[in-house]
Amino acid sequence: MLTVGVGAATGVTVEEVLAAVDAVLPAAGGPVRLATLDARSTEPGLREAAARRGWPLTGHPAAALATVPVPAPSARVAAAVGTPSVAEAAALLDGGQLVVGKTVHGRVTVAVAAEPDLRHHGDVEATPGLVDLAVNVRDGTPPDWLRAVLHDAVDASAGYPDPRAARAAVAAAHGRPEAEVLLTAGAAETFTLLARALQPRRAVVVHPSFTEPEAALRAAGHPVDRLLLAPPGYLLGGVPEDADLVVLGNPTNPTSVLHPAEAVAALARPGRVLVVDEAFADTVPGEPASLAGRADLPGLLVVRSLTKTWGLAGLRVGYALGPADLVAALAAQQPHWPVSLTGSPRCRPARHPRRRPRPTRPRGSWSSTGRRCWPRCRPACGWSAPRAPPSSCCTSPAARSCASGCGNGAGRCAAATPSPGSPVTTCGSPSGTPAPRVRSAPCWLRSLSRSSPGPPPRRRPVEPLRRHAAGRDDRRRPPPGRRSGARCPAAAGPDDQAAGLARRAGGRGRPARRDRRGVPGAAADPRRRRCLRR
Repeated sequence: MLTVGVGAATGVTVEEVLAAVDAVLPAAGGPVRLATLDARSTEPGLREAAARRGWPLTGHPAAALATVPVPAPSARVAAAVGTPSVAEAAALLDGGQLVVGKTVHGRVTVAVAAEPDLRHHGDVEATPGLVDLAVNVRDGTPPDWLRAVLHDAVDASAGYPDPRAARAAVAAAHGRPEAEVLLTAGAAETFTLLARALQPRRAVVVHPSFTEPEAALRAAGHPVDRLLLAPPGYLLGGVPEDADLVVLGNPTNPTSVLHPAEAVAALARPGRVLVVDEAFADTVPGEPASLAGRADLPGLLVVRSLTKTWGLAGLRVGYALGPADLVAALAAQQPHWPVSLTGSPRCRPARHPRRRPRPTRPRGSWSSTGRRCWPRCRPACGWSAPRAPPSSCCTSPAARSCASGCGNGAGRCAAATPSPGSPVTTCGSPSGTPAPRVRSAPCWLRSLSRSSPGPPPRRRPVEPLRRHAAGRDDRRRPPPGRRSGARCPAAAGPDDQAAGLARRAGGRGRPARRDRRGVPGAAADPRRRRCLRR
């Protein structure tokens, strides 16, 4: 589906409209719809042009168009109609990627946007040596103990998998009855089962987020309404009261917004199925916004994935938690043995607390030293790079465009990180020009922010390791390179850094070093020195 945004002057004729649209439409044709400002949707020439070609015509209010970032805004248009763009904003309002930018033909301005590819995922763009952070969020996965479990499962592959033990382990981990647990081939299968089992009157998918729910619903023939949350905070609101199926992610990818649990729970009500995709919930220490243990909310279905944190995207392991009747309806649409023999035992040890990787160290040193991004980026709630070419990248990690996602806009980028032991290369723009210089931004841990405004709270410094007279104490030694007292170099302020280093120096009986800025220890730690320069 192509959306042609049209900006027209008062009294425009049908011939002018059709000539302008035909000049920008591709020769192959295909489904087309027109979109414009609601004040212009009543123009006789525009209405007749849509009627002649059988194209639907949609009018949008100026307030909605003004929220859409466009490549070529106009102050004159903003003063006249209340939005800096009509043609481009109307084409991009429902998501997608701009195919033809603003083009002026006499008294008509047109722009063309294509529907986003809902099946696209960034892993296909990760060249050798790069790991897309939207697929797996930890390095060193799977761990050795899990590799041994998977190896033993392969040895027993002559028989069919028995999911009962895995289902019981998941139920016990979340305090739910086994009848409320459904094992799935990844979180994506749950959305396909929902599209098959339910007949929603009005389905609403909250974007920007994972696009597979909308793709599955549309493939099953269900109409879908998109609720686009506006940056920079992406505050959750505006869900229609008559929606009987609502799908959202928490935390969301790619915005990294963590909606408060009470805000998500407020969307549940009798007669509505509320689907919460928590594929990235375990990347947040303590999972404060998770609703996986809530059995009191009507129609709540929580979808979890075991592939992101553990680096098992190719294994396809996940599960869903919800009311027993809804779980039974989904299971009726599921083929036999959805989770393979290698995936079933994966569900059991994953919930063991001693075997979980530390939630404060995703991607290890790659994230703690800070990610690199395009200049003039906005670090909160994801990051935008409005000047970045769509397929350019920079050094370690690279930036790729994710404008194909619903509501992301043309400037939204995602990060890919070099895998361990891989050489780092520099990519240029499509025209062959060198990549621009980049600067450091707050680390990935801090980009996972709540939807409320304001910076995230600073972490308390960890007490320094002290020694007893008889030897070392029994407390756990901090990981290598992380002994400065703060969990993350960008998560603590200079005062916290100074206090932690002073305590450490006092415990060892020597004064703390000071750099030119008067902050103890900064000159001794190059990672901290880079952090303070920010």
